Amino acid sequence: MKEWKERFDETSLEWGKKACLNRKVVDLTRTEKGYSAAVLERQRAEVVIKMTDDDISRMNCQCAIAKSGKNCRHMAAVLYAIDMRKEAEQSRKNEEELMKLWRENEEKHAAEEQKKSKLQIKRRRTAYEEELKRREEERAAEEKKRLEEEEAAREKRRIEEEKAVEEKKRQEEEKAAKKLAREQKKKKKARQDEER
Repeated sequence: MKEWKERFDETSLEWGKKACLNRKVVDLTRTEKGYSAAVLERQRAEVVIKMTDDDISRMNCQCAIAKSGKNCRHMAAVLYAIDMRKEAEQSRKNEEELMKLWRENEEKHAAEEQKKSKLQIKRRRTAYEEELKRREEERAAEEKKRLEEEEAAREKRRIEEEKAVEEKKRQEEEKAAKKLAREQKKKKKARQDEER
């Protein structure tokens, strides 16, 4: 369908789009020659869109503006609804999905606000998780430092114990050497006395 919006003024287009999104277009039906639908306002406006080769050939509406020969806002509303239906059909959406699409348009602002709220919650959660991670890393670092200090203390005690053992062994060897020297001296003196 060629660009139909050029046939309408901005006021009619704006009203027609809002009417479509607010589900005021009802009974949209595909006919042999085009589409028929109704627009709910103070009075129900019946609209017929005739098409040739996927292009608008004629449009009719019961309202006073249409009867004066102009394209009315009800026609614009129905054309918006036709566009939305075609988009849904092209993407293989059923009637329930089409209603969902309309609701999504109506609730767009609310969804954006929810998105902002979720983003804020996500940021706070991320900050909380980062803080937990930082604290966990600090605890792990403290535990590692404690274990290293305990290992260093054990190594220090081991070295001191080895030194003590070596010192005791040295003293015992020195004592044994002195004793052996005294005994040898006594034996030597005894031999000298015997020789005399």
